[in-house]
Amino acid sequence: MNPRRTSSIVLVSFLMTLLLPPSAKTGELPTGVKTLRVNGYDMAYMESGSGRPLVMVHGAMSDYRSWAAQMEPFGRTNRAVAVSLRHYFPERWDGKGGSFSWQQHVADMTTFIAGLNAGAVDLIGHSRGGLVAFELVRAQSSLVRSLVLAEPGLVLDERGFGASLEGKTAARTAADERAARVKAVLKRFDEGDIDGGLEIFADAVGGPGSWKNFAEAQRQMFRDNAWTIKGTEQEQRRPVSCQELGALGMPVLLVGGERSPARYGEILSVIEPCLKKQERVTIPNASHGMHRMNPSAFNASVAQFIASR
Repeated sequence: MNPRRTSSIVLVSFLMTLLLPPSAKTGELPTGVKTLRVNGYDMAYMESGSGRPLVMVHGAMSDYRSWAAQMEPFGRTNRAVAVSLRHYFPERWDGKGGSFSWQQHVADMTTFIAGLNAGAVDLIGHSRGGLVAFELVRAQSSLVRSLVLAEPGLVLDERGFGASLEGKTAARTAADERAARVKAVLKRFDEGDIDGGLEIFADAVGGPGSWKNFAEAQRQMFRDNAWTIKGTEQEQRRPVSCQELGALGMPVLLVGGERSPARYGEILSVIEPCLKKQERVTIPNASHGMHRMNPSAFNASVAQFIASR
């Protein structure tokens, strides 16, 4: 680990803490939910089991509840920990304020994992949570022993991939599509049509008809986190290079959904050859939310990967 990089991370985390109001807290906690004070914020999480820690980071519009189908199975062999990032449920955020960013979430997760006092963890990141997980590992690799990236929300640096991006139109335009999607969702929100905006988001990331096929509990989770998309409106995701991916020293499992939109599979195909220690699995009969849509296949793939490390 580069000492200068480590010092920079600590300094950034400290400065972010100074800028936060001391009263920043999550909302009323549901039964069984714990909190850990992280950079001036009470980070909510749930855990199950004991032993080697397995930490799960949710994607956009989600929270620790996204991992409900993983808690008990993973808790049989590990200390399974599902966390809610800053401003996600159980906090009821209105989308106002400047403390929402992937950089803040990386700083929070770095402090959170250290605060578990359990040593290096196995880390799972889904979608935008995959971005957070990757940037955490890039900055503080000693905290993570293995990494699972489930269709991570990475922006690819075309200069750093060269010919491997040729023909991958969906992967190259993913960032532009995300910006247009956020704008369309917020327009519906401003018109008072929350469910309409959420339908745009759900169908874009999961495929047409996803919102209509959601169980009510899934819809409610999206409603509870609806205004967090306001935080992503101004978020600038840093382009990732093949060289940076190749610098990861730990084993990486890439996970995709069989029925996911093309851009997710293309991104996995582009980053796969860059990784030194990698495996890749496709979850059948599932789209972008593969850990919810086919939890048995997802859990088995992750458990096998972790057990072999």
